[in-house]
Amino acid sequence: MTAEGWLYIAVVLDLYSRRAVGWSMQSHMTTELVTDALMMAI
Repeated sequence: MTAEGWLYIAVVLDLYSRRAVGWSMQSHMTTELVTDALMMAI
């Protein structure tokens, strides 16, 4: 939680290297949050 409210993060991890390959942060939990992280990863 931040001073302005909640902040949601979606992270896509590479299982081999265990590194974050995609991420997205938004103030609302929506499907766009997850799809943005997935699109960054691929």
